[in-house]
Amino acid sequence: MGKILEKVIINRIRHSLLPRMSRRQYGFMPGKSTEDALYDILTKARSHIKNKEIVLMVSLDIEGAFDNAWWPAIKYQLAKKDCPKQLRLVVEDYFKGRRVVVRYANREHVRQPEKGCIQGSISGPTFFFGGTSCSTHYWSN
Repeated sequence: MGKILEKVIINRIRHSLLPRMSRRQYGFMPGKSTEDALYDILTKARSHIKNKEIVLMVSLDIEGAFDNAWWPAIKYQLAKKDCPKQLRLVVEDYFKGRRVVVRYANREHVRQPEKGCIQGSISGPTFFFGGTSCSTHYWSN
C-alpha cells in the first residue's frame, strides 16, 4: 500500500512541478536522458570552440544524495515552487512518524530522522531533484 501511495504522491508532484522546471533539468525527467544532456553539452561546447571561445566544464557528483535529502528543505522548496497545499500536507504527513531502530549488543537505539529517502523508494529522485532544485546547467557569456 505504501508504494502505491508513494507513486500517487510522486505523480501529483511531477504533474504540479514539471511545467515550471528548468528546460535544462535532465535528471529523472520524463523523455530526457543522460544522452540528451551529453548531446546538448557537446553541441554547446562545439559551438563555442568553433568561435574560438574558451570552454570550461565542471561536473558534480553528490555522494549519498538521496540519503541526505533534508526533509525541511524539501518541504520548503515544494512551498516555494507553489506545489498545491493539500499535496504539501500529504508529503509532510508522509515524513511524520518515521523512526530508525538499531539493535546491537542487546541494546536498542531509536532515532527520528529528518532526512533521507526510504530504502527502495521511488520518491528519492523526485524529492531530491524536484525538492532541492538541482539540475544540469550550462552557462556561457
